[in-house]
Amino acid sequence: MRLKNVSTIFMTFLAAFCIQLDASSKLHLADDGYYNDLLVFVQIPADGNVQEKHYAHLLHVLQTALREASDILEKLTHNVGRRLGFGEVSVLLPHSLGEKLAELNDSRLQLHPATWQRRENADFVVSPDIKESDEGVVNERVCGVQAEKVKLSTKSLESSNIYRSVARTMALYFSQFRWGLFSEAPLGDPIQKNKDPFNRVLSRLPSCNPDLQVKLEVASGSQTGHSCKFGEPNCKIVVTEPAYSNAASFLFAPYRAGVTRFCDADFKVSDPRHRHNKDAENLHNMNCHRRSAAEVIRDHEDFLRPINSATTMNSNFNVRLVVEPKRRRLVIVMDTSGSMGSDNRMQSLIGAVNHYIAFTLETGSECALISFTGNPTVLQNFILVDSPAVRRQLMQSVSNLTTKGWTCIGKAVQEAM
Repeated sequence: MRLKNVSTIFMTFLAAFCIQLDASSKLHLADDGYYNDLLVFVQIPADGNVQEKHYAHLLHVLQTALREASDILEKLTHNVGRRLGFGEVSVLLPHSLGEKLAELNDSRLQLHPATWQRRENADFVVSPDIKESDEGVVNERVCGVQAEKVKLSTKSLESSNIYRSVARTMALYFSQFRWGLFSEAPLGDPIQKNKDPFNRVLSRLPSCNPDLQVKLEVASGSQTGHSCKFGEPNCKIVVTEPAYSNAASFLFAPYRAGVTRFCDADFKVSDPRHRHNKDAENLHNMNCHRRSAAEVIRDHEDFLRPINSATTMNSNFNVRLVVEPKRRRLVIVMDTSGSMGSDNRMQSLIGAVNHYIAFTLETGSECALISFTGNPTVLQNFILVDSPAVRRQLMQSVSNLTTKGWTCIGKAVQEAM
């Protein structure tokens, strides 16, 4: 039977969910030095409660942040040796959100139908159901290799914290996502004591920038701003350089307005504040064989392939807001455990599912198949049901099912989600 108020179908043999499965990024660097087909997918809350005016504001912030992030990336890469930035960017919206935004008649929100853009291809996923503490690049990563995607909380677009720029957040995550960089925040005690020529004790950071002036202070609570020791609750590193000093590395202090450099090998830079400290205890050194961020980027295919690097900032930048089509997306989850081998159950399941695929599954919808015993198996990722040949392909996958093993529907549902 069909439940009218939810996007799920339940039958005796299957459960179909509106979900997202992994697919590859379409992001690529064009010959003019700009990244095209960067895709940002903006999710709505899991409960479906959409406040269109709130989302309209978030989209304005997002468009501005993407332009500013491109500026930051161009400055960063120019200092490495080749200017790179964003060209064509798509922001993908669910159909229900697009409908509500269209009703606002906001001239600043030009909505277009999605073509190639699908949520499975998203490089950035922005969601109200993502916590700020869970933001960042998804899954295990390899130095110098593009990651799966980036998760970003809508709270980051709403933040009133002037020290945390949305644009700098997006530039930081993009550099980690695309070029396989890691944080240079110290993992051990970040403070060492040096003496200046006048024999005064100064606090220094034994990280990428050994000459960077810093201190430790309490970040929140009644003791905010007071000195503290590394490892104490709410104790954070504060850079005490002038506000627009460019001494820090972007991977250590991305939110400082003057910071537009990655650390580099000693022989590449004259200023000691920008020389890489390979002995520092941080994630970047641990994962990148103690190479500097600039060296990792230069070894990336984006820097090795011949291109006409961008000469003027933002010359090709363009953001399009695109809306998903109104399309049903179904995942059929089927029990193939040992108990289905008795009383003709498997034959009944195969017959019922194939009848559904042949006669009920709507043309133009997307369908995926999962079978499960003790563990789930993805038989078919999402495929557009647009021809009899596709229906036959799905039905053949179902007809080949056999029974064995234990029953664990929980893992199957988790795999679907």
